[in-house]
Amino acid sequence: MSLLQSLCDLHRTCNSCQVRRCSKEGCELLLEEPSQVVCIDVDRCAAFSPNPEEKKPDYIILDARNTDPRWVVVEMKTQIRGHPEEIVEQLQEGARVVAEDRRFAVGVKRLAPVVLRKKGAHSQDLKVLQKKGVDFQGKRWPILVFRCGIYITEIR
Repeated sequence: MSLLQSLCDLHRTCNSCQVRRCSKEGCELLLEEPSQVVCIDVDRCAAFSPNPEEKKPDYIILDARNTDPRWVVVEMKTQIRGHPEEIVEQLQEGARVVAEDRRFAVGVKRLAPVVLRKKGAHSQDLKVLQKKGVDFQGKRWPILVFRCGIYITEIR
C-alpha cells in the first residue's frame, strides 16, 4: 500500500477532511501533482479539536512527490502583522498532532512549516517567525513564508 493510500485510509472516519484544493479567504497553495499529495483540511479533521478557539493550522499536506516525502503544515493569513507568536503556535500544534496522532502514523520524518500571506508583513514579525521555527521529530524546522498563489514545488 502506498504512503498516500495509507494516510487516506487512516482518515476515512473524518468528515470529508481530504480536499483537492488548499484555499482559504482568497489565498491558495497550488498543488501541481494532486496524485502525489494528500491535503487535509484541519477544520474538518477529527484529529483536531472542533473548537474554533483552539490554535491549529489551516492544512496539513503529505507531499510524496519524491523519494523523501514530507509533511507540509500550512497557515494562511491575509497579512502578518503583530501576531507572529500565534502563527508559531498554530504551526506547532499541527506538527504536534502529526507526530502524536495515529491518523498521521505513516512514518514521514520531514516537515515544512509554511505561512502563506496575501498582503504585507512587518520585517520584525518575519524575523520572529524565522527565529522561532517548529519542533518535529527532535529537530527544529525553519518556518517558510511565501505569498499566496505559489506552487507546492516552490517550497523547498
